[in-house]
Amino acid sequence: FGLLVLASGVCVCEGQGQFNQDLVAASGGAWIALEGFARYNFTGYCHIWHDPCTNKVTVQNEMKTGVVGSSIPPRASQLKLDGHAHVGPCSAPGGHWKKDKSVSSQVEANELWLQLKPGETLSNKTWSDTTIYISDHPPPKSFVHHAPDGDMMACCAYTYVDPKPTYSCASGGQKGGGAAHPDVASGSKDEVHEQTQSGKE
Repeated sequence: FGLLVLASGVCVCEGQGQFNQDLVAASGGAWIALEGFARYNFTGYCHIWHDPCTNKVTVQNEMKTGVVGSSIPPRASQLKLDGHAHVGPCSAPGGHWKKDKSVSSQVEANELWLQLKPGETLSNKTWSDTTIYISDHPPPKSFVHHAPDGDMMACCAYTYVDPKPTYSCASGGQKGGGAAHPDVASGSKDEVHEQTQSGKE
């Protein structure tokens, strides 16, 4: 595998699709309660990354739910919580982020949807032949989980790392460095999470 480093430069890889080297992928901060859900305490993290060597996008979330002031620590929700990548930050999430922004309707195949199942705290999904780097189309700024009635309940902002990483991909389209988050930083998921805490909302 090629070497993954955090430095300015050019990404050299095979099958990079529409990868925009002027942007970098994101790792998220903490979950915050949105309007109407201030009594709840959400813990965990959100991650999103694009592997330009295989042209895949992965979203991974961890979220536990508790009640503010309760002696019971946050734990897995017993509700089915749908979620989507959104165009704006947690202060104003706006609509769902779309792969093709010319499509105005909500179509799952054109968006990044992820469901947190009852009794679980971790969810992840990978989309093939997908990139979050499209010319004149900013990548998603946050991920929002919705309450069962559809209201926006909890939001986690994506933090874009600077300087952007550079790396090489091995022949055959393998991602360089073998890191968990090839567009963000080298190291384990927990190490990447720690590196991005200063930028969380």
